[in-house]
Amino acid sequence: MDQIRSIATAAEQQSATSEQITKSTEEVNRISKDTTEIMQRTAEVKEELNNMILQLNQIIEEMEKD
Repeated sequence: MDQIRSIATAAEQQSATSEQITKSTEEVNRISKDTTEIMQRTAEVKEELNNMILQLNQIIEEMEKD
């Protein structure tokens, strides 16, 4: 009887551990997705800033000609 209880307890512990691993994996996946989205937006903003710098440099060059 003790052996059956031990097996049942171990099975419950294994199930709880599996659930925790699943939750942790889901959290890592969510964080990874969020990080990817932030990196993509950062790249977009960087490109926008580069374009603004180019435009500003063109304006400065035009002003220096005058």
